[in-house]
Amino acid sequence: MRVPPLVSVKIMVLFTPRTTSNLYFVRYFIILCTSAINFLYLWEKFMKTIILAASVAAMLATGAFAQTANHNPAIKDSSPAQGRVAANGSNSFTEEQARGRLTDAGYTNVTGLMKDKQGVWRGSAVKSGAAVKVGLDYKGNVVTR
Repeated sequence: MRVPPLVSVKIMVLFTPRTTSNLYFVRYFIILCTSAINFLYLWEKFMKTIILAASVAAMLATGAFAQTANHNPAIKDSSPAQGRVAANGSNSFTEEQARGRLTDAGYTNVTGLMKDKQGVWRGSAVKSGAAVKVGLDYKGNVVTR
C-alpha cells in the first residue's frame, strides 16, 4: 500500500477530537500510525531497489558460466591426443564419435571398433600405410599398440 508522506497532516485535521483530555493521546496515536505507514512505504521502496540490484548482479554473474564451449569435462581439448596408455573410465563416446576422433587423428580404414570392459574403444586402423591396433579412452586420447 502506498501512502504519501503528508497523510499524517490530513488525518490529524479530520480526526482530531474536540476534548482536551483525549487530544494529546489521539494526536500521538495518529502520528505513530502515520509514521509506521510512511516507514513501510519507504521500506518497500528500499527492498524493491535491493531485489532489483541482486537480480541484476545474479544475471551478470551467470553469464560467465554459460560461455564454456566444451560440454564434456573429461575432454580438455577438441583435438585427439596421442598417448601410450589408455585411461580407464566410463566412456560416453558413441561408435560414430570414436570413429570420427580416430579419423581426425589421421587414421583411415577404421574397423572392428568395440568398447572393452575398461570403457576404451578398441579396433584396427591404417596410418601412413601401416596397419595398427588403436584405442580411444574416455578423455579422447588415441592409443596405438
